[in-house]
Amino acid sequence: MARIAESSVVIAFRDWQWLHRIADAKVPPLMIVMDGKPETKLGDLQISASDRFFLLEVKSTHRTIREEWSKKKDSGEPNPKELFKRLSAVLDAAGSCYDALGRVVDPAGLEEQREIIYTSIAGHHLLYWDEELSDFQIEPYLLGCERKNAFKESRLEAAGIKIEGREHARSILKEHLIGFSHSSLLLDHSLPIDFVQIPIINPSMLHDKSARLISNAQNTPHYFWDFFGLEFDKFQEYVEELCNGEAYETNCILINSSGQFFAHVVDTSDLLSLVRAIAPHMVPSTPSPPMHTPTPRTSKAQRKTTAPPPEPAPRRQRKNQYGAG
Repeated sequence: MARIAESSVVIAFRDWQWLHRIADAKVPPLMIVMDGKPETKLGDLQISASDRFFLLEVKSTHRTIREEWSKKKDSGEPNPKELFKRLSAVLDAAGSCYDALGRVVDPAGLEEQREIIYTSIAGHHLLYWDEELSDFQIEPYLLGCERKNAFKESRLEAAGIKIEGREHARSILKEHLIGFSHSSLLLDHSLPIDFVQIPIINPSMLHDKSARLISNAQNTPHYFWDFFGLEFDKFQEYVEELCNGEAYETNCILINSSGQFFAHVVDTSDLLSLVRAIAPHMVPSTPSPPMHTPTPRTSKAQRKTTAPPPEPAPRRQRKNQYGAG
């Protein structure tokens, strides 16, 4: 079977979003092509501060996720993607906060790295085409790499990457999962929600906010939930951290939760320029009633153990379909 081009995924996803907006009787998103100064393309666009932002790394199918760490130079030397190396460095910094006996020796440093990891899982995702379902699939970048066993010692060694305290770092990733919830968006966000665990996100689940980021409080029985995506200030902070003032190749889409714009960028310098150009277009959000005020990461989530999963249950029957890559 011929390989699907990543550019085809970008165009098809843009069309999907366009049709989705039409179905909601809203204006199609502003399509931004980075061929000049981004501030000239935003016009009088105004974006609510309550909007959430998503950075989607484009892959053709789930099978090409492994190229993030498995690519080689013509000489045979490892040539993992710069993005993968940078996020591996975050895991390395987290793992380095433990000693050889597994004791935390740098609590402040560990908390800082945990926050970066959480931020990445919330807002930075893989987007690819599922050939069997004929649909798009999304999953957090770090969790997708973990699912494909990217952080196994042998694969890191083949990629020329070392993560100190690797198993401790991986355990942090395993504290987070994707939940599917029918809980009303009008529910007081400080209250618990019911959810079922799912392996992958369908884009429509980001639109209707039925996909939730579930964290289990450092492997305790207590679950906490939040919506996916990042508020702009946090998103900009993450992009600045990811780019670190350097330009390197990427292939990503930047969207916001209200669907106002769609930007495709292939270089981190363009990504950083775009994010900085968006900042002046952020406007205060309309205040919500007190009961609707979200309290991210402090809302206890109750796991549903007796009721059957909702129908259709996204990929529940195919949970291990992709397995280790």
